[in-house]
Amino acid sequence: MRARSLLLALVLVLAGCGGSDGEPVAVPTTAAPTTTRVPLPVPTLEGSPTSFRTPDGNVGCELSPAYARCDVKRQTWQAPKKPSDCGNSWGDSVEVAAGSRATFICWFGPSPLASKRVLPVGQALKVGLMTCRVLSGAVECSGEGHGFRLGRTAYRLS
Repeated sequence: MRARSLLLALVLVLAGCGGSDGEPVAVPTTAAPTTTRVPLPVPTLEGSPTSFRTPDGNVGCELSPAYARCDVKRQTWQAPKKPSDCGNSWGDSVEVAAGSRATFICWFGPSPLASKRVLPVGQALKVGLMTCRVLSGAVECSGEGHGFRLGRTAYRLS
């Protein structure tokens, strides 16, 4: 703030002076930078189940009116121990059902990682009670007070 006051005083002093031929002297000024808070985009509403993947292809999700599931291709974190009754894939897929806590799931079959739809960072989709938003390096999904965040470097279940 003090530097700005000094600049203003200098401008006022120089404004009273002229050039050698009596012409006013132009003094450059700089505007103070402004910060604008950008609101998060409203989720796009979908009328039926859909799937998408992140721009880097590392997380793919399927979203229905009552649940959301996301798979991660590469991660640096350690998944919970595989249950003894799981004879299929484990540790790379998380699901949340509306009103229930998120959990890792035992699964087989196609993965939403193969989805052709790419959802840009910052964008969100909502189907029924469930909403998923793509963040930088992760996806966050929630519904009815519970959810998860899943990405390359971390996961969180709630």
